[in-house]
Amino acid sequence: SDAGKTVSVKTTPLVNGRLAGEPTVSAGIKVAKALLHNTPSISGIPKVDSKLTLKKGSITTKGVKVAYAWLVDGVKVSAKSSYTPKAADDGKTIQGQLTFSKSGYEPNMWASQQLIVAKGDAPKAKTAVKYSGSVKAGAKLKAKKVKWNQSKVSTVFTWVVDGTPVGTGSSYVVSKDDIGKNLNLVAVGKRAGHNDSVPKLSKTKKVPKANVSVSLKVPAQQVGTAGVATITVKAPAGIVPTGTVWVSSGKLRIGEVVLTEADNGVVQVPIAAFAKASTVKLVGNFSGDQLTNSKKSKTVKVKVKK
Repeated sequence: SDAGKTVSVKTTPLVNGRLAGEPTVSAGIKVAKALLHNTPSISGIPKVDSKLTLKKGSITTKGVKVAYAWLVDGVKVSAKSSYTPKAADDGKTIQGQLTFSKSGYEPNMWASQQLIVAKGDAPKAKTAVKYSGSVKAGAKLKAKKVKWNQSKVSTVFTWVVDGTPVGTGSSYVVSKDDIGKNLNLVAVGKRAGHNDSVPKLSKTKKVPKANVSVSLKVPAQQVGTAGVATITVKAPAGIVPTGTVWVSSGKLRIGEVVLTEADNGVVQVPIAAFAKASTVKLVGNFSGDQLTNSKKSKTVKVKVKK
């Protein structure tokens, strides 16, 4: 009820309970009126790249000025009604403040609780994870660009074989040790101040056995005399073929040996003697092994002389 009135203080000096001088009256002080308003609030979630807004609520007193302030770890960072936490604010405290003022009224300040800024939403991939290149031993695979639903996202690639990481980066050379196993490319989106994306996988592909080439050389043969053929098996770099090789004439095997690592893909195969002079058609064969496919050579015509 005293709002708007002038208040002064009268002082009477006393000594031992007796008047010791003339009373004095202080200068008048005008009593400021109280600003009436409802409790303000903050809308939004305190996390990186998520907008926060200070809501002043309804103000009963007319003509009131409102000043806004946002503080991060106690340092003022904005004087606007809204503020969007940045990556640098991750893990720090944030607080909103409002100051209500009007001439002739007592200023009033409201401050929110101090909130902890959480990491922003994780990016989400907008495109599938893919790579170029043939999935086979010795081939180089290269990851294709992944598009995300946010800007400033970097992609971390991991190459995985049978669930075990075998390489990182945008490219990978398929190893012979990967043959027969399942290969995937995993992409994770990373952005400063944000949670990492959920790992996104490419389609699973099984690394097939390596293809080889087989060649057969057989010199002219003499009737009734056993001969020797040369079979050469060539595999991709880094793979040494092993297995069984043989020479066939139609459905008949006329010579067979085991190809070992020591042979390095080239082996001599004794072949049976032919009973009469003629031109025979022979084929070199390779059984394949755990790393390579089976293969036949082209047909070779060999003269058998008397």
